[in-house]
Amino acid sequence: MAEVKETPLWQKVLIIIVLFALIFFGLNAMIFKNKRAETKMLNTKIEALQKEITELHAFQDKKARYEEECKTLKEELDKLKSMLPKSKETDQLARKLELLAKNTSGLEIKMFEPQRRKNYDFYYELPIKFEVLGSFHALGKFFEKVANFERILNVYDLKCETLNSGDVAGFTLKASFIASTYVYTGEDSETIK
Repeated sequence: MAEVKETPLWQKVLIIIVLFALIFFGLNAMIFKNKRAETKMLNTKIEALQKEITELHAFQDKKARYEEECKTLKEELDKLKSMLPKSKETDQLARKLELLAKNTSGLEIKMFEPQRRKNYDFYYELPIKFEVLGSFHALGKFFEKVANFERILNVYDLKCETLNSGDVAGFTLKASFIASTYVYTGEDSETIK
């Protein structure tokens, strides 16, 4: 019979090392590989969430600035709206404008005719057609009073013609123009709070 030789120690150690390596790589291939993929996926999600958090912080900073800007703009809008007459004040305003023209020395009103109102998106225009006699200086005084009026008034379609000295006593100029004011109607449709 053949004699069984005992395996040397170094071969036993080598076999154990090879077995451990096979077990390690086997477990690595089965368990740890899936865990690494899951970790990588979670890290990608974390990076995306951190980016989103950074964007939200930037938005929050901008939001505070925008809210302050919105508040300032609302205050300015309220100030500008106060310069526009309310619809119930328009007759009163037309009378004031007529009185303004009458109280301008050297100016005589020949025609004062409110026109049809013109509707726009959030306001409407109330034009009034004027025809006056006077001097260039008196007309200038009237326009200065219109410019300093507490409400917004525009003058357009100005047509001037000189008068001969014998046409109308004391007057050198005949002028026609349209004076308009604007009425804000956006109150009902405003949605900004």
